[in-house]
Amino acid sequence: MIFPVFRKYSDNLTYFRIDSETEFTELKRLGNYFSKTANTAKIYTDKVYIKDLIDCNFPGIQKATFETYQYMKLKWEKELILFPV
Repeated sequence: MIFPVFRKYSDNLTYFRIDSETEFTELKRLGNYFSKTANTAKIYTDKVYIKDLIDCNFPGIQKATFETYQYMKLKWEKELILFPV
């Protein structure tokens, strides 16, 4: 597998940049806000979740491209408010 791999939910409100079998970044829209969260899988269930994202193993997960991910990231950074952590 060549990383990064890009995925999204079919509602186009959540995008993933998967950098390895244990690390991904989630970009998510929440109304007028958006969040960008880096995640590292440390337990088995998190690793299975990342594997499912990579393999598109459940309905609602679709392949995405770097261009789509980058476009949405830049658009949301310009138009929305970063969700306070």
